Amino acid sequence: MYVKNVHIHRFRNLVDVRLGPFAEPEHASTTVLLAGPNGCGKSSILDLLGDALAVGYSGSESAPERSWDGASYELEIGLSEDEVRHIADAFADPSSAAELSEFGHSPEVVEHIKAGRSCVKREAVNRSNVEEYALEAARRVLRGHMRRSTGVYFRAGERLGYDDMPLEWMRMAATRKQTELEDSAYGGSGKQIRAVFNDALSSNWAKYHGAGVSAYETQSPPDGDDPTWAFDRVIQRLLPGYTLARSQDPLPNALEIVLPTGETIPFNSLSEGEKEVVFRLTFVERLGVSDAVVLVDEPEQHLHDDLARRYVQRLHDTGRRNQIWLGTHSPAVLSTTGPDDTWYLTPDPRTCRVVARARAQDAEETEELKRILGIPGYLDLRIPVVLVEGTWRSLDRRVMGLIAPGADVRPYESVSQAEHLSACAVAMFARGVGADCPIRVVRDRDFLADEERQELMVGHPTVLYVLRRYHIENYLLHEDGVREVVSRALRREISDATIQQWLVQAARAAAPRVLARQVRQQFAGLLGPSTTWKVEHRPPSAPLIDDCGALIDTARDDFTDYVSGLECAVIDRVREMARKTTVHRTAEDVCRAIADGSWKTLHPGRLVLKEFWSANGAKGQSYESFVDALVQWHAEDRERWPVELRELGNAIRAKEDLPM
Repeated sequence: MYVKNVHIHRFRNLVDVRLGPFAEPEHASTTVLLAGPNGCGKSSILDLLGDALAVGYSGSESAPERSWDGASYELEIGLSEDEVRHIADAFADPSSAAELSEFGHSPEVVEHIKAGRSCVKREAVNRSNVEEYALEAARRVLRGHMRRSTGVYFRAGERLGYDDMPLEWMRMAATRKQTELEDSAYGGSGKQIRAVFNDALSSNWAKYHGAGVSAYETQSPPDGDDPTWAFDRVIQRLLPGYTLARSQDPLPNALEIVLPTGETIPFNSLSEGEKEVVFRLTFVERLGVSDAVVLVDEPEQHLHDDLARRYVQRLHDTGRRNQIWLGTHSPAVLSTTGPDDTWYLTPDPRTCRVVARARAQDAEETEELKRILGIPGYLDLRIPVVLVEGTWRSLDRRVMGLIAPGADVRPYESVSQAEHLSACAVAMFARGVGADCPIRVVRDRDFLADEERQELMVGHPTVLYVLRRYHIENYLLHEDGVREVVSRALRREISDATIQQWLVQAARAAAPRVLARQVRQQFAGLLGPSTTWKVEHRPPSAPLIDDCGALIDTARDDFTDYVSGLECAVIDRVREMARKTTVHRTAEDVCRAIADGSWKTLHPGRLVLKEFWSANGAKGQSYESFVDALVQWHAEDRERWPVELRELGNAIRAKEDLPM
């Protein structure tokens, strides 16, 4: 049994959501992964599937917890050929015909199942009696006659408290397998976990006292005869080095675990995550769950990423032909599955409705952004995503988070990536991926001229923003803020005129390094990959390798001449720049900027601030503390930020076009 299609007309915050079609698991188990942030409807979808498949014997226990008011949905449940044959045989068998007669006209139900090898579960949607009877009949036959599970639902957040077993219950070894473990097989996860714990305790008692301790020690029974084999095997596979302890207590009433160090501890001493994973896997393995739908909500809960991955892998390897549904927002879990049958659930911030998108529909540009930014798996596009230069601890990321609160601000390595990231984002939006929440890329201006800045932004509309000032530190050169921070640090009042004088002196002191950077950037542009040179020597066209695979001497000489020609071309261009007094003109530009005050925009603000603090700052206080104080001063009042940054932040938050 597996889920073929899901169509939710209306349920909680899910409106007209379609998932599928899903293929039948043929040999190994398959995984359907629902990925998305909290509140996107992952648990709601699993609740619907659990109601159709996983609620059985303990349905009355969990019924009060459901919130199905107003729900309307259709679930198409697929059946294998083997299951269809068994259902038909059960209806034809006189011994079971009476029991199944309550499902209406048996021939019609069987023919309906045979026709499509599927059943349909509908809620608040027009349906026929045959459709309704078909699913109930299939579940009754598979569970009652074939003793096969149809579904298991592990919900997140179940209580994991366990008590010692009553002595009289443990003595019921003969009826152990027919009691709570099977009766609660398909209900709430909390009861499943308690069932496994109780079963393991009773098995442990029977193991040493039902057959006798001496008999067990002299001959090890095979796995099938050992009542605790599933529990012990799961522990050893999931937690290498851990084993189930052989109790020396005359009447053991608690489970104990032997650690790799040899120390024995009560099972309850393990972490919540370890206990939950062990019980869930034991439940699936002990009951031999196969050809079923296994639903797991937030498998990563309480778990380290490595254990979460092992848990998902063991769940996949346990049983055969299961269809495993995982609801997660963990990159660790996402990384364990491929792109097939992975669905992203994204709430629309305007309508609050959930949009379901198959991962296979993702544009390659989306995957490229994830790779560059180190995002394994789901890229949340509900909120604005802003990419800035630097690292996670950089000033760029901190300031952008202040001017655009609520945005997901992520760093990229260097300015050389800005255009590539912008191109990926533009292509994403052209394909309609994340169109309601575009990604913004912000880069420093550096030494770009006004026309160069405009050209870059026009080439990547609505995505790339180039700062008007050299870099983010330039926006901290607010004289009132500098005066207040310095006065507080020096513990004396500093006048506005003094601050202005000190800042200009710092700009002059930084001028030699500014000039060196600007000239170096000009020469780097000259020798960059976009530069082309006119070379008299054309690339040789004669054969390079002879019939024996050896390099031909004459061809090697020709290429040597070609490289020499390139070398001469580079030298000639450098000499040409020197003849045009590039350095002198650049030096004049630097001096002019200091004279007219444009240095606050065009010169590296970080250099100026460091020179300023080195000459005028308080002893014993670092430059970093000075910058932190400036940022804090701006953060106290949004109006203190320059108009440019305020407008940029407003556009990002409102998801509007970026200012030019």
